[in-house]
Amino acid sequence: MPLIRWLASFTTDAVGDGAGWLRDWNLTHVVLDPVRSYLTAHSAGLPITAETLWWTWSVAGVGLFAFAFLWRAVAARLGWVLFGAATVAMVWATTTGPARTTTAGIAALWWIVLSLFALRRPWTQQRVTVHLPELPWLARILQRHE
Repeated sequence: MPLIRWLASFTTDAVGDGAGWLRDWNLTHVVLDPVRSYLTAHSAGLPITAETLWWTWSVAGVGLFAFAFLWRAVAARLGWVLFGAATVAMVWATTTGPARTTTAGIAALWWIVLSLFALRRPWTQQRVTVHLPELPWLARILQRHE
């Protein structure tokens, strides 16, 4: 039981520290702030708060990435593609003025870099061995030309 308690505490602290590090990093604000603004502006009339919507979007992104990266789940990979497209669209829609294309480009760049890991191929390639029928006439032809 103490080990489980320590592991839960360690995981909670690690996630909190990681979230704080990302929150303080300015390049993340370029993407995350417009997404949060979009979700806040479009949460009116929903039975959940804008904060809940924000955390749902965040957990969905982390979950899709984890399932795509660790288990190579096809549904998670498709979800990751849709998640990235929706993120770029939210950044595009929220940002105004000349910074619109820049912020959407940065969002797309972030998503592409993360997709290199989430959509990677397996390390081991499956090999297919095909046994051809014996062709004695072909063997005779090849032996004559040696």
